[in-house]
Amino acid sequence: EIAVVGPRFTAILPGLLALYLPHRVVIGAEKEDQNFPLLAGKKGGDRTMIYLCHDYSCQQPVDTIERFISLINRSEMQN
Repeated sequence: EIAVVGPRFTAILPGLLALYLPHRVVIGAEKEDQNFPLLAGKKGGDRTMIYLCHDYSCQQPVDTIERFISLINRSEMQN
């Protein structure tokens, strides 16, 4: 699961969707939304953050697609 939260979420989503990530779930918003579990508790702020999650448990967020790719690579190496 991928959550993108912050003022530039619409600018980041196309870059994430261009990555080959089978079975992904992506959601984005400007600020947290308690109605959606992946957005709950994720405060919006000045920076847009990308969260890599599994079963709604998320790693520390990153602020660029390049850093997000590094998170994915590290996650794959651990599994």
